[in-house]
Amino acid sequence: MRGKLVFLLILAMLVGLVYLVGTRTRDAHVMPKPRPEEVREAAAPVASVPSASASSDASPAPADAAVAGDAKAPLLDRPLRLVASTWEQAAAALVANGGKTTADGSLTREEGLDLHVDVASTDQDIDNRLARGGGDPDGADVAVMPLPAFVASYERIRALEPQIVHIVGWSRGREVLLGARDGMLAKQGASTGELTVVSVDPSATVLALFALDEAGMPPTRVHLVADSKTATLAALARPLPQERPADAPSRVLLTTAEATRLVPLVAVAARGFVEGHAATVTALLRAWDRGATELRKDVPAAARRIAAETGAPEPATMLERLGWMSDPGRADEGIALGLLGSDAITIGDAPVTVGLLFARDWQLLRDAGLLTSPTPQPPPVDPSPFAHAFPSVTGAPPPAAVVPPGDGARVLLAR
Repeated sequence: MRGKLVFLLILAMLVGLVYLVGTRTRDAHVMPKPRPEEVREAAAPVASVPSASASSDASPAPADAAVAGDAKAPLLDRPLRLVASTWEQAAAALVANGGKTTADGSLTREEGLDLHVDVASTDQDIDNRLARGGGDPDGADVAVMPLPAFVASYERIRALEPQIVHIVGWSRGREVLLGARDGMLAKQGASTGELTVVSVDPSATVLALFALDEAGMPPTRVHLVADSKTATLAALARPLPQERPADAPSRVLLTTAEATRLVPLVAVAARGFVEGHAATVTALLRAWDRGATELRKDVPAAARRIAAETGAPEPATMLERLGWMSDPGRADEGIALGLLGSDAITIGDAPVTVGLLFARDWQLLRDAGLLTSPTPQPPPVDPSPFAHAFPSVTGAPPPAAVVPPGDGARVLLAR
């Protein structure tokens, strides 16, 4: 009896469902017409060349379209990726780019670039990014670092055949050589035996080795350590640590503010990228030069703008760090790349160029035991992007020769 009741109930529900479905009213669906602006946006990529009839009926283009036409077509089908070891080394690129990513109306956009700028945490991070390449979101096409850091890492990335394509600036006071007492380098041959130098920064290490070598202490007699309370010298990079031991060297002997052409800040890229994307590298140099010009016009405003980026230092700290580097200018860079002759500054009988400094840094680090292979020949410097970006610079006059110090000047280093 119960089974029959359940059957009848289900049958009644099924009949009701069929009745509701059959008697339901249905409204016809009408596709809405697209808005005019949507039609234009959808058609823009396809209709690159207007037809004759369309061009005859078209109205004059608005002023905004003419402004947008000033931007060059992208030179790469992906973002150009740049990494720097510090924020101040990427300052001009950040100004030209309008930030880490390319802003509309920026100088890099006008040069046909979509640039992504980042700051690395360590020198090994820069090596890893160059090894990945710019096609990887975590890689880089171009890296900016001090020349000694590039020399120290060259053996690890030699397979990329990295080339120096641009001089971002010169280090000015970032590297400091401290001694136990004043005037340790002021007397020729004052240092005898062997010396222990505390240093972990490649640029500061090169400053110490160069100064000691000039003073008669070859790098083969210098022991480089990461930490020692009994060290005779300490080669550090600003900002200097405040918690140094009381018996650590504290007398300033020499800085790169005196050795103004010892540590260039260079942009490097793999040879394959430089040769395969010559127009891109040339456009980057032009945008960088324009960014440096804008930076010089209003340094505080640039420091505030950069400080707004995620992970950037405060504006006051940014201003201090910008003071640790000097802008080379086109003529100075042309000389340093070997494109222009000059007798303004020489090492021995040769003018100071990045190629000469690369070879000197390599020899110093090799004699100190930090490198093992012979000096690469020729030096990994490619001045062709600079020559293409600024062809008129080849006729620029060289800077004035360095004026020797007066008789009463304090001797920092006796050679």
